[in-house]
Amino acid sequence: MGVINITPNSFSNTTEINDQESFKSKMDDILAWAQIVDIGAESTAPFNEPITEEQERERFNNTLIPYLLNQPDPETTISIDTYKVSVFKYVATKINEYWPKTKIIFNDVSGKLDDTLIDFFENFTIPYVYIYSHNMCPNRAKTSDHMKYTSDARDLEFIKEMVVYFLNGITVLKKYNVNFWIDPCFGFSKTREQNHILLKHFKTFLLQIPYSISCVYGISKKSFLRFPKDLDVVDPKNIIILEQMHTVLLYDLLKDSMQRELIIRMHDKAPMIAVNNIKKIFDL
Repeated sequence: MGVINITPNSFSNTTEINDQESFKSKMDDILAWAQIVDIGAESTAPFNEPITEEQERERFNNTLIPYLLNQPDPETTISIDTYKVSVFKYVATKINEYWPKTKIIFNDVSGKLDDTLIDFFENFTIPYVYIYSHNMCPNRAKTSDHMKYTSDARDLEFIKEMVVYFLNGITVLKKYNVNFWIDPCFGFSKTREQNHILLKHFKTFLLQIPYSISCVYGISKKSFLRFPKDLDVVDPKNIIILEQMHTVLLYDLLKDSMQRELIIRMHDKAPMIAVNNIKKIFDL
């Protein structure tokens, strides 16, 4: 899953992607190496203010929508990263209209299985995959405030809490016959220490989730990979350090058979190329 942030305030962007030309360049590049393109128009980092539905739609109107109009259907998969149900419905309808053979994913980082979402499940007819995320904010409006809602649990107790969270959510999702994946959502509702615990025990976490459920793994350019923790990630040289960490952790994850489908969410193809080359050396 290759990521495009059409936001003005995401540190993961080396250049701002906010118009047709810059978007086309990035989209063309990601389509060449990723099976899924994940597009987000609002940064949910806790230091950023939420934006309105109108602002979010406008960002898609300036970038993705013109691309849909001007390019043939690549028959790929597009993931819309938003916690606003109305925004997903708007963008998904446009994708389905112009690229009917392209698959659609609702990447909902709110983690809320609320009445708004249930109504959506019951009434939206375009096929899609729903990604259920770990975010302990109390409602959709507070999605960006996720760092105000963390657990005090540590070590395997924290993993146990996450497993219970997902198993409860999976029970609800199955009632509505939703085609879904899960995302432990590294960085959301987790302290720096808890993110490190999840990295360390990620396979233990997965073993307690039904094998048939696909899981997203997204640690690309995450701030908890900074050592020291106050490392300036605005500096491009330091972003390279984060991606080196990403590569090592990916190799450790993928060197063994996982017996399930993993979706690796990343901003650039370089870490995966490096991992595959390392696996070749060791005949894995």
